[in-house]
Amino acid sequence: MGYQTGRGIAGVFEAVLNAEEAMVISPWIDGQYAGRLLERVRNGRARVITSIDEDNDFYRLLRQPMASIKWSLFIPGLVLVILSPALGLFFPIPLGIGLFLILKSLKPRHSRLGLANVRVSPRIGEEGFIHIKLYIAGDRAWIGSANMTPSAVHRNIEVLVPIDVNLARRIFEDAWSRARPLTG
Repeated sequence: MGYQTGRGIAGVFEAVLNAEEAMVISPWIDGQYAGRLLERVRNGRARVITSIDEDNDFYRLLRQPMASIKWSLFIPGLVLVILSPALGLFFPIPLGIGLFLILKSLKPRHSRLGLANVRVSPRIGEEGFIHIKLYIAGDRAWIGSANMTPSAVHRNIEVLVPIDVNLARRIFEDAWSRARPLTG
């Protein structure tokens, strides 16, 4: 097994994003990978340790509100919108009320789904900042210098070296125990 650089690192990232089970330690995870990784976290197929940093797209994505629907408003609103043309002369009134109910039924909320599968490092510069870059995809693992970013693939001089998966899991679990649960 040889080490990965440049575009080979992209192959490691794809392996992680397509594995049955994945574990990632990366202080910065770019938007190109963040959405797919977060989906895997929420499906219980990945665990991630990352940094609390507004430049970290994965962290920002975790903090974004998701829409939730209040069905007790949505359903009557939908019925009014559908039936309003049948009411003829009074068409604008039920249509307006229906649309109002539908809009009121959509409420932004912060999703807690999957947060048990994410831990965060202390902020950069604080004691205990986790700077490891470790990627586990099923029975394969790599450790090195590459954050999960396009810069690691296309611009920077980075390396990821294959590592025994059992050793990688021990490193991950040790870092997991030192990282903080993501709250709020």
